[in-house]
Amino acid sequence: SEESSRAGIEKGRLLLTAGEQIVRDAGVDDVTILHRHGGVVETILEREENARIVVLGRRGTDHEFTPEHIGSMIERVVRTSIKPVMIVSRAFHEPEHVVFAYDASPAARRALERLANSPLFDGLPVTIVMAEASGERKRAELADAEAAFAPGHQVNGIIDAGKAESIIPEVVASVRNPLLLMGAYGHSPIRNLIVGSTTSEMIRTVHVPVLLVR
Repeated sequence: SEESSRAGIEKGRLLLTAGEQIVRDAGVDDVTILHRHGGVVETILEREENARIVVLGRRGTDHEFTPEHIGSMIERVVRTSIKPVMIVSRAFHEPEHVVFAYDASPAARRALERLANSPLFDGLPVTIVMAEASGERKRAELADAEAAFAPGHQVNGIIDAGKAESIIPEVVASVRNPLLLMGAYGHSPIRNLIVGSTTSEMIRTVHVPVLLVR
């Protein structure tokens, strides 16, 4: 109805205003808000050209935004966005440790380059995790990844034959205020975690910020 439509528009305006205030209170001066009536995914893809990163919340404010709905939306954005995608929890803590799920795929190598060279990660300890992996070739890939960092950067490598969906959350839970970094597309097993039917399950499992790099 027209009345419910007006109520929806007003609710959207209030959410935008509240979000803008949170960002400004955090010290950001250049803030632009945009109220659109189109689909969330389509709007993000349309507006991302001049962005460095896309940030998505893990949960919506309305009950109709179920974890399954959010998971589907996130997967669609990750599949089609050309930008890094950050997925954040409701309670955000500044990352103090990076857990990097690495499989030596092209996307993972690009994520490694970003992690090793971006000033955003300066001083943050890094744990590189290769799951469902064993053998000399995998150990060599892990050693190459560790060698990408500047001397003195605290880097720890873990290689484990266990399932990625078990190993990665265990490592994430073992460090303080982690950020989980992954390539958005990889060959097994990371691809199955992020761009497959278990996307929303993985995101719900770790409960920490997740940065996906294409």
